[in-house]
Amino acid sequence: MILSILLVFCLFGIAQTDGPPKLPGCLTLGCDKSVTFKTPVRACDECRNGTHPLTRFCAVINNSTHCINDIPQKCNLQTTPVAPIAQKVGHFCIIQKKSYLPLPAINQNKTIDISVPRFFESDKYEHLRFHSLNIQLYFEKDVNATCDSTTFTRRKSANVANCLWSMSVAMPVIDAKDTEGDAYYYDDQSELSLSFAPRLLPHKKNTPVSVWYRVQADHVIDHGNQQLNFSIPLYSYRKDVKVQ
Repeated sequence: MILSILLVFCLFGIAQTDGPPKLPGCLTLGCDKSVTFKTPVRACDECRNGTHPLTRFCAVINNSTHCINDIPQKCNLQTTPVAPIAQKVGHFCIIQKKSYLPLPAINQNKTIDISVPRFFESDKYEHLRFHSLNIQLYFEKDVNATCDSTTFTRRKSANVANCLWSMSVAMPVIDAKDTEGDAYYYDDQSELSLSFAPRLLPHKKNTPVSVWYRVQADHVIDHGNQQLNFSIPLYSYRKDVKVQ
């Protein structure tokens, strides 16, 4: 199927404030004053380094960081501002082990063809809800070129000499909800692909172009009469290619 036009989650600690969490995979919950946790740790990194084996979440509450396995029942999403007398604010982040999605395949002839494997059908990820898949390109631009593009979406790059581009790619079934029950809809089970002409890349000659893909993964957990969605970005391995 030609659709032409990471698991990695690094948790380096949470700002110890009562504001909303600044990292992906985090939720702010209102907790009853009676909610307490065991021995605190210095940072959320300690929750996934093997020291605390029964850890699924990092919690920051009352300026104290803790490794926990379950969200307390007396902590819930707030539809109204938290009442400081009856409740306290807790920031909860899901702990995701470092992992990468499979490499994209890249072929070159007259066009550059990038294929994404159907990772979203793997049993390994059946607990996740995927959406917003996009292929990303990172390259050093030519001296007189800009990073503007009418084909790709320009993203902010930390290095002004390099360009970061992305292109959305639709996933069968997931991004085709309106085709449910459509007798004419057909998924040929091929990999998801993107093709474009090399001339579209204003890259510096003899420098590599880095290619990977990114997808948003929702980890939805039933919590009492609520559903908590810890949404994190997952990334594939990066592949460096020399554009011919």
